[in-house]
Amino acid sequence: MKHLLATVFLSALSLCTSVAFAQSQEQPQEQPDAQPERSTRRFAIDFTAGIHGRHPGGVEDFGGQVKGSLPFWYSAIAGPFQADLQAHAMLGLGQSPTVYPALALTAGGHLYILSWLSLEVRMGPLASLQISGNGIVPVLGFSGGGGYVFHPWPDHRRRLRLGIQMDRGFPTVADPRNDDCPLCYGYMGIGFGYETPY
Repeated sequence: MKHLLATVFLSALSLCTSVAFAQSQEQPQEQPDAQPERSTRRFAIDFTAGIHGRHPGGVEDFGGQVKGSLPFWYSAIAGPFQADLQAHAMLGLGQSPTVYPALALTAGGHLYILSWLSLEVRMGPLASLQISGNGIVPVLGFSGGGGYVFHPWPDHRRRLRLGIQMDRGFPTVADPRNDDCPLCYGYMGIGFGYETPY
């Protein structure tokens, strides 16, 4: 099962990279923002504080996480909704001390409530590492999150986010201390983010 998930994750990453490259080649250079609401020329960074689930035992490890996000596809806005696909690189730090680097691909979207406010939700596959004095433990699972997104500027690609981040997975290294909660290895935090075009 673990090998299957790893294969699926790597296949998805390869497919998404190919799609992103193809789209960048097809986009007219003289009109990069012909449809600004669908432009992928934007970057987001999020900072959260929360709790990591650490191997061994799935024990609580208080800390934080920084996440960088790049979109590679946006749908047209249909009514109040717009879908998207994004790639994320995350780096967490716990007080244990343990370092938690991770990569994720997510699908999600925005529900536009007001001209300056939307709700965001997303989820997708996750691959991460837990690096501590005890060694390196790979973790496979899923990453999700959501929150309130504020876009008061004329360019709605510039946004502020207040939301939660939730990562869950199981280690590829056996953990005899934890037979009850195989998905207790991950992260849950709350924080804020900023997104801007470039």
